[in-house]
Amino acid sequence: MRTHLAVLAAAIAVLISMPAGAMDSSYSGFATVGYAQTDTDDAYVSYAAQPEGIDSHGTLRTDSKLGFQFTSTFNSMFSATVQAIAYADLTGDWEPRLDWAYISMQPVQGVRVRAGYLRTPTFMF
Repeated sequence: MRTHLAVLAAAIAVLISMPAGAMDSSYSGFATVGYAQTDTDDAYVSYAAQPEGIDSHGTLRTDSKLGFQFTSTFNSMFSATVQAIAYADLTGDWEPRLDWAYISMQPVQGVRVRAGYLRTPTFMF
């Protein structure tokens, strides 16, 4: 946690020190809406992260997600990205969570180094 705060503080320091016209920023949002229903309550399906599960009444909570991503490009070498995502948690409430928060350096074409809060890059390639 201490490392995450240090990386975030460094990113904020870089943002503050840059002239306003020197940054290029972009943002995007995304959503996944999934409805699930069984034809019987005997085949109740659930997993630990979402104990409400799926039954014969159906639900939008099990597979639905909402996300937002913001990226600032400082120059051809440095950028910073923050991504938040919200989905139903153990209590059934929709809570936003920080999914990514990192700074990126691309010293040469084809080589990129990221530092910060990252998840496993399953679909990055």
